[in-house]
Amino acid sequence: MPVLLMSDIGGICLAVSEGGMLELDEFCYLVCQALTMLSCFRVLQDDIKLDNFHLTNGRVMVVNLEMTSNKNQEPLMDKQLEFGIDYVMDSFAKSYEDNQYCFWEDRILSVGVK
Repeated sequence: MPVLLMSDIGGICLAVSEGGMLELDEFCYLVCQALTMLSCFRVLQDDIKLDNFHLTNGRVMVVNLEMTSNKNQEPLMDKQLEFGIDYVMDSFAKSYEDNQYCFWEDRILSVGVK
């Protein structure tokens, strides 16, 4: 039986300029942590885009789980989960970096010099 759960988790969508303030290493760490926690339920988010991740209280939360890897399938094995997370992180980090660059080019974000 399908279930729809809606909750306002607050935070900032990673696709908007306020969500583009993380250093790339921190972004990768937080997203990998979120995907790893989700994998404890033997699923992977199959709709990997910045809109589906929110920064909330120093953590990245996965939202919109409409598209997951194990709908009507057997639960994923450990190797499949590890591969899925590793595979996603390279392209997703590039997407975040490209998004930051667009904000910088549009003068929405700036680089601070210490």
